Amino acid sequence: MDELAPALQAMAERLARDHAKHFRLKLAGLGEVPAPYAAAVKDCIIQMLRNSAVHGIETPEARRALSKQDPGVVRVEFRKSADGFELVFEDDGAGISPEALRAAAVKRQLVSSEEAAGLDMRAVMSLIFRPGFSTQQDISMDAGRGVGMDVVAKSVYALGGKIAVSTHPGKFTRFRIALPALAAANSAVA
Repeated sequence: MDELAPALQAMAERLARDHAKHFRLKLAGLGEVPAPYAAAVKDCIIQMLRNSAVHGIETPEARRALSKQDPGVVRVEFRKSADGFELVFEDDGAGISPEALRAAAVKRQLVSSEEAAGLDMRAVMSLIFRPGFSTQQDISMDAGRGVGMDVVAKSVYALGGKIAVSTHPGKFTRFRIALPALAAANSAVA
């Protein structure tokens, strides 16, 4: 996975350029990713990096207006945990707006207006993992097709893992992906 770092840095530079954003990508622990998890971890990071560039990190003008540091920061860290491994992906961008998620779910007819209004925060955040879900109006190479975060969830669940989202609108979004120890993962797949 060490060879992944330069490819991710190049991708981050392209995304920043294509979306008129400024951000630094900070990577840690990618050399610790076990081979059986390498492809899934790579795919998850790529999808989340696209999301950060399109939805998370604000334009330089918006960051200045909010008195935020420019460039923004996207942090990716892989590490061992007590019961397996953890991938933490965080950006210091706009955060996730629950209202925007509800509105997009209604617009895409994934839920009714009444259902959307009754969703608790956990259910609202889980919308981003549904196939076909996107808050992006325009379709581009990096967003709008609703095939990003559901791919992340499917990859994580296929390995017996869990994913959690925490966000503070205007401050950050953080994804914590917990993957089981390899012996446990092998028995879950078998």
